[in-house]
Amino acid sequence: MTPIDLRITQPHQLWEVIRQANRIRRIKLDLPQLPDNRRALTEHRLAQLIRPCGCTEGAIAMLISIPLAFIVFQWGWPPDTAFGLPVSSAIAMVVCASLIGKAIGIFRGKRALQNYVQRLLSEMQT
Repeated sequence: MTPIDLRITQPHQLWEVIRQANRIRRIKLDLPQLPDNRRALTEHRLAQLIRPCGCTEGAIAMLISIPLAFIVFQWGWPPDTAFGLPVSSAIAMVVCASLIGKAIGIFRGKRALQNYVQRLLSEMQT
C-alpha cells in the first residue's frame, strides 16, 4: 500500500479518513464550514487518531498480569513440577495479556476515530 495525502473539500469525504486510515500519510482539510483555527486542530486530531497503537492498554494489561503470573508461578503448580513449566506459563500469561490489551487498544482507537468523524459531520450539518 502506497501512502497517500488526503485532501478533503466536502464534509462527506471525511468518511475516506476511516476507509483509508492505513494508507493516509497526511490529511489536509479545505472545508469552508471550519474556521481556520479549528481546521488546524481538527487536522491534528485526525492525524493522531488514524493510527492507534494500543500501547497504553497493552502496558496496563501487562502490569495487571504480572502479579497474577507471580501467583500462578508460586502457588499454581504442585511442588514436584519442573521449574520450567511454571516459568514458561507465567511468561506466556504476561505476553498474552499484553497482546490482548494491545488489540483492545487498537479497537478502541478505531472506534474513537469513527466517533470523532461522526461528531465532526454532525457539527458541520448544524
